[in-house]
Amino acid sequence: MRPLTTILAGLIGTAIMAFLCRSLHAEAIANGLRNPIQQALTALPLTGASVSVDGRDVTLRGVADSEAAKLQAGEVAAGQWGVYRVTNLLEVRAAATPSLPPAASLNCQAEFAEILKAEQPRFANASSVLSPSSYPLLDRVAQAASQCPAAQLTVGGHTSSRGGLAKNLELSRARAQAVVTYLAAKGIPASRMEAEGFGPNQPVADNATEEGMGRNRRIEIKVKGL
Repeated sequence: MRPLTTILAGLIGTAIMAFLCRSLHAEAIANGLRNPIQQALTALPLTGASVSVDGRDVTLRGVADSEAAKLQAGEVAAGQWGVYRVTNLLEVRAAATPSLPPAASLNCQAEFAEILKAEQPRFANASSVLSPSSYPLLDRVAQAASQCPAAQLTVGGHTSSRGGLAKNLELSRARAQAVVTYLAAKGIPASRMEAEGFGPNQPVADNATEEGMGRNRRIEIKVKGL
């Protein structure tokens, strides 16, 4: 008969081996859940995101840019095969309080609207080439833009519904870009402006009449953030 100490040592060794095997197995499961979730979360607008795993339960911590990002992170974690339960402790970043626009920007927006309401830039038929008769008008626009040097501007081109949509979208953007180019030549930094083409998608009048189509063919200049 083996000595009692030998038997006890064997039992202890077996218990230790079982414990180590169980620990290694649990760690493998945890890594199998944690690593793909952590990798998937890097594509979301999160800050300091961490994933902890207890068995097959997953806990998320960190800061989400929005409630939608928090919910999406929870869905990503819950969608991982093998996850039993997700505790989503992500905090949602507080939204910045919108600041009132500077008075200069408000004044510029009002002046743009007033200038372009009275008169519109003219272009060659079905073309983005500016008519020289519109240069004085755009000089006034440039003067207005210079009064709010910090404002970012969107120059939008619009057309009537006559013609194909793709062609009108392209034409409206080309006309807006022509205005941006002219204003840049007059000293308004191009970095402050962007051209967008809306084609016939934002009418201000009925396209069923020539008068309505004429009103829909227009350029608008907007101060971003207003």
